[in-house]
Amino acid sequence: MGLDGHWSPTLQPAVTLLGALVPFATASDLLRQLTGLRFSTSTCRRVTERVGADLQAQHQQHQAVAPPRLPDWDFALPERDGQRFPGTVG
Repeated sequence: MGLDGHWSPTLQPAVTLLGALVPFATASDLLRQLTGLRFSTSTCRRVTERVGADLQAQHQQHQAVAPPRLPDWDFALPERDGQRFPGTVG
């Protein structure tokens, strides 16, 4: 999550999925183990419930719920002093 309150396009679905599948305290622990990021139990609950409420509103309005568009992977390795690292794609 950024300081401006916006969630990354891959982090919010992970928080929401874990919050829907396991108790919120367990979701918080799993997120720390999987990502190294710390989210409180209340944050996991708040995000999961907010996303759930948004999905419920879409469902009640007979709107299709599309899966989120994830960003494309970037497999390029960085350059150092104008030199590419061995195995660089592209």
